[in-house]
Amino acid sequence: TKAEQALGGLGAVADVKALTHGGPAHWTAPITTKGTLGAEDGAYAVDTITAPYDNPYKSWLRFGGMDIFSDGTRAALSTWSGDVWIVSGIDAQLGELKWKRFATGLYQPLGLRIVNDEVYALCRDQLVRLWDLNKDGEADFYESFNNDVIVSPSFHEFALDLQTDAEGNFYFAKGGAVRPGGRGWQVITPHTGSVIRISKDGSKLDVFATGVRAPNGMSAGGPNGEVTLADNEGTWTPTSRINIVKPG
Repeated sequence: TKAEQALGGLGAVADVKALTHGGPAHWTAPITTKGTLGAEDGAYAVDTITAPYDNPYKSWLRFGGMDIFSDGTRAALSTWSGDVWIVSGIDAQLGELKWKRFATGLYQPLGLRIVNDEVYALCRDQLVRLWDLNKDGEADFYESFNNDVIVSPSFHEFALDLQTDAEGNFYFAKGGAVRPGGRGWQVITPHTGSVIRISKDGSKLDVFATGVRAPNGMSAGGPNGEVTLADNEGTWTPTSRINIVKPG
């Protein structure tokens, strides 16, 4: 065919199999911190997992999402600046916490969920599944698991707090415009200020509910499958609140 003839003029077609097994690690410098145990002299104690704010990559660590692997000793955290980090050594002493940069270059990943020990990062423009193909502690393949969400230029339209329900569907919330219609760049889309659901296999995105201003925490695992959501006061929301969210 003409297409084959055109491709033939390019010479031998490269074998891409070598590119599907993962490449060499980029972020190999060992980074270790020591945690601090909380004083257990009251009803509420907090242990501190010390973050490597001074790291070799000059990465600005402003954590947004977090989840724990099945072994209970490792956690993955996403940062507003576009990273995902994995910290290991989470035990009763927190004496040696090892940090590893797992991925970078993501668009404001403020939600993170671990499913079957695979890391899913909720970015402003898509839900990404991160594959470590050669098991060297770094993501080799960033799979666009679902990118049906509409993104506007509004600064307030963060995508936050990735959760899953008992069926494995994903949920997150997108912020609303601060003053809808007040400024030309505060565009209202069908997904602005909404709770969004993505099917377990990533094939479908739908609006679960609307009316959100500045969501800052949610759950999809109530005793009867309830979805709950916190929202911040401001403009048309008179007080901070916790909502039970129902479809529609």
